[in-house]
Amino acid sequence: MLIKDLISQLKEYPQDMIVLVDGYEAGYDEVHLRGAKVSSNSVDYPLILGQYDDDQKGIAVLILSRF
Repeated sequence: MLIKDLISQLKEYPQDMIVLVDGYEAGYDEVHLRGAKVSSNSVDYPLILGQYDDDQKGIAVLILSRF
């Protein structure tokens, strides 16, 4: 998802609505933003791992996380 796509979707909600992300195992947490550089994992990455890995030579991304 690109930032412009996220902005477009967020415009459909009230501006004073709280935004949360899934908690570690249950519940929900507040959103935290951080930048990172990543590269894509192989096509056969295990389901318990994300599609991207930290990579200082990779592309710049924005991460919305619970911490």
